Amino acid sequence: MTYDKAFWLNQAWQCKDELIHEILTLISFRSVFTSDIWQKEFPFGSENAKCLQYLLDKASSDGFITRNHDNYAGVIQYGSAKDALGIVCHLDVVDAEPSQWKHDPFTGIVRDGVIYGRGSNDDKGPTMAAYMAMKIIARLNIPLRRSVHLILGCNEESGMKCMDYYLSHETQVPDIGFVPDGTFPVNFGEHGSAVFEISAPKPRYIQAVSGFLHKHIISGFASAAVAPWDSALTEAFQQYLCYNGLEGNTDLQAQTLRVIGKSAHGSRPHESVNATKHLINFLACHFHDEPMMALIRKLFREDGVGLNIAKSSYRFGPLSIAITGAIIENNLLRIFLDCRYPTDITIEEIMQKLNRSLCDCDPAIALSLTEHSEGFFCDPQSYLPQTLLETYRTYYPKDPSYGKVSAGDTYARKFKGRYLGFGPTTRDHLANPLIGQAHQPDEGMDIETLLKAVAVYCDVICRLAG
Repeated sequence: MTYDKAFWLNQAWQCKDELIHEILTLISFRSVFTSDIWQKEFPFGSENAKCLQYLLDKASSDGFITRNHDNYAGVIQYGSAKDALGIVCHLDVVDAEPSQWKHDPFTGIVRDGVIYGRGSNDDKGPTMAAYMAMKIIARLNIPLRRSVHLILGCNEESGMKCMDYYLSHETQVPDIGFVPDGTFPVNFGEHGSAVFEISAPKPRYIQAVSGFLHKHIISGFASAAVAPWDSALTEAFQQYLCYNGLEGNTDLQAQTLRVIGKSAHGSRPHESVNATKHLINFLACHFHDEPMMALIRKLFREDGVGLNIAKSSYRFGPLSIAITGAIIENNLLRIFLDCRYPTDITIEEIMQKLNRSLCDCDPAIALSLTEHSEGFFCDPQSYLPQTLLETYRTYYPKDPSYGKVSAGDTYARKFKGRYLGFGPTTRDHLANPLIGQAHQPDEGMDIETLLKAVAVYCDVICRLAG
């Protein structure tokens, strides 16, 4: 039998109904991590554990070997060979603000050939595409020299503690693999990823701030309770919205201003309209708060120029840094920043420059690094990226791309070049204005793109494990 492109595409399309059904089921689990729900048996919350167990139970009934590492992570295994190929996905998702969605984020729907719902793109849809590829290969009983492990994490969006646990408890960690949690054709490296927190004295005029969803989501809405309040404030706010092409509203009774922007993944600030940034900027200017005006000017550009940390290279691409949200707590204004930086600059250099820049605004401003993960780089001419690229081009022959270093933050960094990001999102999918991307409202995944990914994953599993 010839296992060529036409064969794999035909096999993928036969599983369409099951693929859609299972993705919709996974979306229905509100597998969002919050720090106040820790229990020993549910380290990332009961919904994360239920979602993981659901897929493990399904895999077991489909004939696969399964392992649950204490609800931190799970493994679905095909074959028994000691040498193994790993496919790493995650079942946890970031939270969603229902008011910004056309439908309930955790009730998946199918409309115009697209599955909508939180996790359809990141990463429940791709997870199920990889699973269906394994199921097709198992059903065909294709002999492989490597066993295949689908590794399922439950804490990718909030620190990747799940993968640390897996790596310390799993006795058969595959030496090579890929991560279906990004874009095609292949990501042969990833930027360093950092979350910073700026603590500044609470401005006298801001009583409360809301709109912060997640440290890796650029805020698409933000509101602030403001005092003193008068008609001049309302008029100035409307002028600011108009001048900047923004949407927003005022609540006179609650003395609250609200900016409605567009949220985006922290690694793609150019896709956002940063509501928190605009709200703080307006208030600082209106109340003539010089230190806050100086701070927001430095933070306004998302390439790091204002903070003197801009960095770019032909190999790694540019640094980005963006406000993801803000809160008032303990008489402080806490501003959160998501930074993605090329690996030819160190986190120590960035911290030094940030501290100098912020001190120029106000010596009372404090900076802390609350989360950090180093990036990595894999020689794009080596075996793994070349095999992934060759497989991709079989199915997308008109795309001349050869891959990139990604600003994303995936499990691939836990394996330092032995695993690489590999789809399933395409350039065409990213360019579709009708579909929300990862971490955005109305997050969606094109069904045809997913089915094509199933075929690609069948093919690449056979190439890497056959």
